[in-house]
Amino acid sequence: MSATDSVSKKQNPSSPNSLGNVLVKLSDLHVLTLKELHTLRYTTVKEKEELANDIRTFLKDLIDDLESFDKMIVNIEQALDKEEKRAFRVLKNFKSVRKKFSLLLKKYQVLPITATSGEFIVGLHKVVNTEQTDKLPAGHIIRVEREGFFWKGDVLQPAEVVVAKRVST
Repeated sequence: MSATDSVSKKQNPSSPNSLGNVLVKLSDLHVLTLKELHTLRYTTVKEKEELANDIRTFLKDLIDDLESFDKMIVNIEQALDKEEKRAFRVLKNFKSVRKKFSLLLKKYQVLPITATSGEFIVGLHKVVNTEQTDKLPAGHIIRVEREGFFWKGDVLQPAEVVVAKRVST
């Protein structure tokens, strides 16, 4: 085989091992790899979103259970006779467990929504009732009926509040 035959075989575009065919195969492989990476990323993002939704649901359920726990503590406090030392110890234990739940929520970035300024903020607060008063401006928060929570910077549950309504004159 002469040197010219060898060169002409290498440059024959119809040959399966020609540079053009190798580049086409590499390009196809590259496209296939990109498609697989996209599918993998999409699956991972979708799984993360599903996990975040599951965690959000769990946290909301936990918050509901904590509110039930708080109501139970209030009921026990109201029913206690001041002379019942044993019952006060039980109540103290309940409060201790409640505090542990609060610390657990804080550990996982579930933080309470506060209304320190008394100002109603749409999205953070939900009005559940109004009360007439001449001591506060209209729309000012009088009290929180149900605590609200943030989770990782998003509102997990808005605080349910009672707001002031100006007395009609």
